[in-house]
Amino acid sequence: LIFKKLIASAIALLLIALLLFTGCLKQEIKSVQKLTIQGFGQKIELGMAEIKEFPEIKKEVNSISSDDQKELRKVKGVYLEDILKNYFSQNKDSIASLRFYASDGYSIEVPGEVIKKEKIILAYEMDGEPLEEWEKPLRAVVPNQRTMYWVKNLVKIGLGQKKVSLVPERIIFIDTLVKNINTEEYEYYGKTDKAVTVKNLLCDYNFKDLSDEVLIKSSDGFEKTEKEEIFNSGYIKISGENSPTFLSDDLPKGMWIKDILWFLYEKTVYLSCPEGLQFFENAKIGAKEGIAVDKILDETKIKEADVYIFTASDGFNLEIDSSDLDKGIIYLNNEGELELYFKNLGEGKILKNILLIETK
Repeated sequence: LIFKKLIASAIALLLIALLLFTGCLKQEIKSVQKLTIQGFGQKIELGMAEIKEFPEIKKEVNSISSDDQKELRKVKGVYLEDILKNYFSQNKDSIASLRFYASDGYSIEVPGEVIKKEKIILAYEMDGEPLEEWEKPLRAVVPNQRTMYWVKNLVKIGLGQKKVSLVPERIIFIDTLVKNINTEEYEYYGKTDKAVTVKNLLCDYNFKDLSDEVLIKSSDGFEKTEKEEIFNSGYIKISGENSPTFLSDDLPKGMWIKDILWFLYEKTVYLSCPEGLQFFENAKIGAKEGIAVDKILDETKIKEADVYIFTASDGFNLEIDSSDLDKGIIYLNNEGELELYFKNLGEGKILKNILLIETK
């Protein structure tokens, strides 16, 4: 009898503990049902009731998956822009970027180009259903953009101020640079490709401590800003499908950046010529076809100068006046090397394995 009473007491205590735990859990869930927005010296916190006071919108918008598949989604929520107008004096154009934070620690930055192009929705219903408990309080919806921006369990938004832009002073061609860097095997969607660590790829052509961000552009025009510490911890895949690709063991595959045209690190642009052949209009000089030198300089916004130095991987270089830049072309020769050719400069000047363009 005593034993049965002990068992009953233990069960009662366990039930009480479970009830208390459940109450704490509910309290914890309730405690994160708010959104913090911070930037420009201000910080606001909004509960769901306050958010729902703004005009409700219902829309059908497209999301884009990591493999570029579109999906039509029905969303209900409010425009972020309406909230910002009410609480922040800055207009949309003065915000350089947004950073979305989920309560599990996931975060991603939305570049200014996307902010200007799309009206961001803070959704509390998706496809006719309220958000699941683990998705609350809100989900960021960025129409016609990749799902890595559609952050679930959104609890904070950081407003990025415009910064002084770094003007690039040199261009390094990734394709030539990686020939002298140790590669590693990296599994990419079931295939084994070659990759180099970002730390090994970055060389001594950078000014330090000037920026904490890296701007990356794909050949399809997609742009993304990544934190420097995240970028430095990753890899650049240099063989196989979608190369070059920025990837990392610590990032979801949806955040990998495929078909990199170039990335800007400090004052150096690292550019992929094969992707450039897809991006730029085809240029011809005689029988040679490739990318016009002046188009590369225009795209990368390299610092203007009277003279530019073109350097090969063996150190040999040419100095070219800015007035002659439209006479140059870069292409892949029969050996798969990057070759530079300038017409009408004497008998024509050729530079094999071009590595670097910089201002004098």
